[in-house]
Formats: sequence, structure tokens, C-alpha cells
Amino acid sequence: MGSIQVVQVGKAYKQYPTRWSRLAEWLIPFSAPRHQLKWVLQDVSFTVNPGEALGIIGINGAGKSTLLAALSGELLPSSGRVSLDGRALAEWDGPSRAQRLAVLPQSSTLNFAFAVEDVVAMGRLPHASGAR
Repeated sequence: MGSIQVVQVGKAYKQYPTRWSRLAEWLIPFSAPRHQLKWVLQDVSFTVNPGEALGIIGINGAGKSTLLAALSGELLPSSGRVSLDGRALAEWDGPSRAQRLAVLPQSSTLNFAFAVEDVVAMGRLPHASGAR
């Protein structure tokens, strides 16, 4: 397994003063922007090599979940690059990325009564070894 490299990653969200300004910006596409950018992450850089552990800690609203979403490829950063083995996450096709990168959420939202073995088997699907 290779390394994950994060280089100057930033994520910004549009912040509107009112919901009407958001609607106006959508309805009148060539008008002046009615939003401000709110940066949640700015210039985050680090590398995680095979065998290393990474802990992300911070106060509420510090951007921990946003950073994890960018690391997993769930969220595209507004700036910078997240790469796996030297290739941007966006360049990996789904099955290849799933074989190299997995995310275990803190809480599960499975709405069906799956046995633990079934959930593990689903996680092994990208490796075609989920069958019993």
C-alpha cells in the first residue's frame, strides 16, 4: 500500500446573507455574486505513509469532518490536491480506489438488520472475496 499525500488543501463554502440572495444568484446567473466564501480548511499539507497512524483532533467546527471527506474522495477540495500513491483521488476509478482506501464511519446508518459477517463481506466486495 502506498502513501496518502495532502498538499495545500482548502475547502470553501458559499455563505449567503439571506436565502433570497441565494435564489437571486441562481436565477440571475450573470449578476454580481451575492455570496462570500467561508473557508473551512486552508493550506493543509501532510503525508501519511504505510504503517503510520494519523489522528485528527480539534474543536467543534474546526474542519475535521471536512478534511476526512476530502481524504476519502467524498468531497472535492476547493484548492490543493489529495493523492493516493502519487495519483489524484479523482483519477482513480471506483473499484481500484475502494481496494486501496476504506472509510469506517463513527456511526453506521444501516437501516437493515445485517449481521456483522454481512457488513464485512460488503466491505470485501472490491476485492471479490466477500463470498462465503
